[in-house]
Amino acid sequence: MFFELDFVSIILAIVTILLAWQFLDKLLVWFWEKTGIEFRHIRKRREEHELLMKTAENLSRLQEQHQEDVERVTQNDREMQQEFSEFVEELKSALTAQREQMDIYAQNRINDREKSREVQRELSESIDKLAEGAEERKNKSRLLCVEVWNCLEIKLTKDLVNM
Repeated sequence: MFFELDFVSIILAIVTILLAWQFLDKLLVWFWEKTGIEFRHIRKRREEHELLMKTAENLSRLQEQHQEDVERVTQNDREMQQEFSEFVEELKSALTAQREQMDIYAQNRINDREKSREVQRELSESIDKLAEGAEERKNKSRLLCVEVWNCLEIKLTKDLVNM
């Protein structure tokens, strides 16, 4: 007896009943919405639908905000990296300039030491020459004094003889 049933007809009947039930449900919901009559299950379904729509809308806004934040953070990272690179380059150039100044200073100190030694040597030579010259002048002064003395003695002797 079970095998004698027409399964295709039964399945079509069940599908038709379900579709009719769904159509009737939608028709009643539409009618109640138009007339303003609201049952608990309809209100609950509407509230759930509104909540779902608000949640989807908020999620969409949140995703947009997240995307904007990611872009802003990425841009800030790029700017910070650029500023850091510029700072590093500026620091490198400042250190290079400082190193060059230190090299110049060290070279100048070496040159100043050499010049100082040269000046000391020249000063020592000049002092030695002056010391030698002083001795010569002293000897010349003595000789000059002796000669003047001799001249005076000769003149005095002549004057005494002429008198």
